[in-house]
Formats: sequence, structure tokens, C-alpha cells
Amino acid sequence: SGKPVWKKDLQADFAAPMPDWGFTCSPLVVGNVLFVEVGAKGASVVAFKKATGEVLWKSGDDRVAYSSPVAFKLGDDSCLACFLAPGLVVLKSADGSEVCRHLWKTSYDVNAATPIITGDRIFLSSGYDSGSALVQVGKAGAMVLWQNKNMRNQFNSSVLWDGHLYGFDDAPELRCIDVKDGSVKWSQSGLGKGSLMLAEGKLIVLSEKGEL
Repeated sequence: SGKPVWKKDLQADFAAPMPDWGFTCSPLVVGNVLFVEVGAKGASVVAFKKATGEVLWKSGDDRVAYSSPVAFKLGDDSCLACFLAPGLVVLKSADGSEVCRHLWKTSYDVNAATPIITGDRIFLSSGYDSGSALVQVGKAGAMVLWQNKNMRNQFNSSVLWDGHLYGFDDAPELRCIDVKDGSVKWSQSGLGKGSLMLAEGKLIVLSEKGEL
């Protein structure tokens, strides 16, 4: 029929403050659960029953940024990597309990690029000259493996393929960096701050001016 089955108003239902550029989180569905970064006190991240909208758990007091949660396995645990206003927060997806966090403060809370997972390592990147880092996470905490300013994703996420990260730096340039140490392998100017995706080993790039 096209009629809504359920809906939530993040401000009315959870007293979540409106971010400067609005709510931009893409809800994440894993099995029968839907995860949303809400940013309210006591409900920084919320898990809903996908079919009914019933709240399964609420976790944390952090305000949201502009990223989206990513599901991954950490040992035997199913987890979520959430790039919130204060930085990276790793939660157990079963109950929302916090595994670890890594402080990553960016101007205007613009942590917008989605975290990229490779095993127990998470790539973070932000614009406003913040830079990027590869962080190893676990129950003992989070440890920075490398950090530099070779990839500064202001809003579009990089992609990981074959040991390399491809994305748009603040320069603005399209760049390729080595995921092991963050070194620049190549760069190309003239595309502005565009967006990209990967398909069958090829980059599909859209420039800032809309050139494919």
C-alpha cells in the first residue's frame, strides 16, 4: 500500500540536538536490527527492531557528526564503528556497550567520511586540515599506527582496494595512499572535491563540477 509501517523523529522522540548541517547518518541494517547515530544524551547510538521500530538499546552521550556507522567483526564480537563528534567510538552491536574510543576532534564537528575497516584497524579521515590515521582497536583500547595529513576527506569517503586508499584530499586532489603507512603513491588535480566509488577494480569518479 505504500503506507509507513513505523517512523521516528530524532528530536521529538529522543531530544536529540539538531547538528549544524542536519542529520546525515545513513541508517545501517544488519539482519533484523537497524542502527542509527542519534546524538542524544543517553542515546548517542540507537538500535531498533527493523520490522517494528521497537528500541532494542540506546548507548552513549556523544553528539553525532555527519558520518554513518559501519559493522565489522572484532574477534568473536560483532561491532559498530561510529565516527561521532568527539571521534571514533566502537560499540558491541548486541547491546551497545563500548569497546573503545579514539579522540578525533575536527572543526565544526565535521567528521563526515565513513570509517574504513581492515581487520582490527580503522581508517579515519577528516577535512579542515585534520588529516587521517590508521587506528588499531581492541578491548585494551585504541592505538594509532600512523597519522598524517596526506588524505583529508572533508565529506566524501575514501575507498580501500588492494592495500591502497583512494579519495579526495582538501588540496583539492584525487589521491592514492598506502594503507600501511599513509604515504602518497600518486595524486591528480583538476577534479575539485569530488566523490568516487569502486567497481570491479576500477574507480568511478565524479568531479566537483559533475564530470564523470
